[in-house]
Amino acid sequence: ANYTLYLYNHGGEKMYTLLAKWNPHTELRLNVTDSEPDSQAMNQMGIFRETVRIVVVEERPFVMPISNEFARLSHADNDRYEGFTIDLIKRLSMELNFKYTIYRSPHNRYGADVENGWDGMVGE
Repeated sequence: ANYTLYLYNHGGEKMYTLLAKWNPHTELRLNVTDSEPDSQAMNQMGIFRETVRIVVVEERPFVMPISNEFARLSHADNDRYEGFTIDLIKRLSMELNFKYTIYRSPHNRYGADVENGWDGMVGE
């Protein structure tokens, strides 16, 4: 597969600025510099005090179970997946200094309006 995914800002002063790009053959590339406001303070203390819980839906090429069955069974939750979204989360975690846990949406669904609320990712 030969493709590249681009992530652009869609609001604020830097509208349509390239934030990151990724493809299956290279590492995630973020367009962030230490000269941006508050970046040094964020590097020291992080942006979240608690561990962030991140719900995902498995969908190629964004979130996929790692390909090796043995590795998938022996890895911690955060290392059981790969793909663009996972690479982005890992890199953002390093750049913004926060801890996270990844878990799959119930029934691997984005969410539907059901009686008493929502199911899937939206319901989480």
